Amino acid sequence: MTAERVDDAPFTVGIVGEAAPGVYEHVLAAVVASGASAEIWTEANALARRASVDAVVFLVGSAPRRLQPIASALDRDPRTRGVPRVLVVDAATTAAEIAPLGAGALVLAGARREAFMEAFSRVTEQLRARVDAARRARAESAELGELERTLADIQGEGASLSHDARVLFGVILGYASNLRDGFAGPITDEQRRHVLSIVEASNDAAALLDRYVAALRRVIPAMSEPPRSLVPRVDVRREHDLGELARGTVALFGGVAAAKGIRLRADTTGVRAWCDAMQIKQALVNLIANALKLTPAGGAVDVVERLTEPAPAGSTARREVELVVVDTGPGIPAEHRARVFERGVRLDRDRDTPGSGVGLTIVRDVAEMHHGRVRIDEAPGGGASIALVFPVNLRTRSGESRAVAAAASASPSPSGEGSDDASSQRSSPPSSPRRRELRDFE
Repeated sequence: MTAERVDDAPFTVGIVGEAAPGVYEHVLAAVVASGASAEIWTEANALARRASVDAVVFLVGSAPRRLQPIASALDRDPRTRGVPRVLVVDAATTAAEIAPLGAGALVLAGARREAFMEAFSRVTEQLRARVDAARRARAESAELGELERTLADIQGEGASLSHDARVLFGVILGYASNLRDGFAGPITDEQRRHVLSIVEASNDAAALLDRYVAALRRVIPAMSEPPRSLVPRVDVRREHDLGELARGTVALFGGVAAAKGIRLRADTTGVRAWCDAMQIKQALVNLIANALKLTPAGGAVDVVERLTEPAPAGSTARREVELVVVDTGPGIPAEHRARVFERGVRLDRDRDTPGSGVGLTIVRDVAEMHHGRVRIDEAPGGGASIALVFPVNLRTRSGESRAVAAAASASPSPSGEGSDDASSQRSSPPSSPRRRELRDFE
């Protein structure tokens, strides 16, 4: 009982054995004075009820051997092995006779009531010390558990950062290499030196990132508990044009797709939805990168944005938007579609393809952050069709309405909307599509 007791519950003392009436009175008075409650046992029911008490009084009397089976049972049971004991003994009882009953406070049966009071005062101090120790142990265990979860989250976010940054560094290097090799037209020697500096700096940054992740693995031991998410929690969502987000992300991979001979395009209608733009881009980056990696030359990757059908009248269902990446690669077998979202899981056929098995986990986490889901289907051409699905107008935090109201107040639009996208388009000078899209990832 002591291991799982409620901290402020009164202590219970079990009393078993034989004693003169006056001794019983002294024991009961001392128990009551200590703030505990008494539970009178018989030798027959003591074994069944031993786990219900916080302390035990053995009234040894003239037959100590009759109490030995009870003492042995207390010692064998981990719940009662350490409970304090008070041994009330006759003056003629020898040390050899009471030794099998275990260590405890000794009180002579003929002692004054004050002796019983003092013995139970010591027992109460022991009990309270044990409860305090158990409370501290629980608090320390909870703190250690939270620390483990925090460290696991740090590891997870490090893995996510490393994975996504490698993809984007690859995009940067691809464009820089195209410039260096003249695929985008002739360049001067001075421009070539700048491009080579970009390539060198990107390689150095990727190497530093690898060192950072390796340091995380060294400093933080492997956690038994997986990270709660590889993606930081959404703080504030705003209304964004998902078509613009999709087209901008697709444009980043134009050079990679062209180099592999893959047709890459976006089919969008400009649906506006409440979301965290950076996280939606993060999910699309992973989906497009995976599709390009697994699609053979001559294939195609399409990014499609569409709205689900309107909910029936009177229904509480929310309308959802789907961002679907469809490829003509090998597809994902139905029996593996649930597993591929687990961190580190890769299909056997992809073992020789570079990757860490983190990308789809990040996509799943982004979907869950937006109260959505990820769906895998088979594409018409036999490849994979992976859809990021989430509500169009779900506003989950009170800060969102305040943030949008503030934006609307600062830069009112003709339509009355106050999204950051609209205000930035009005106030920012024109720029080339590629420059704007790359800037969004900074």
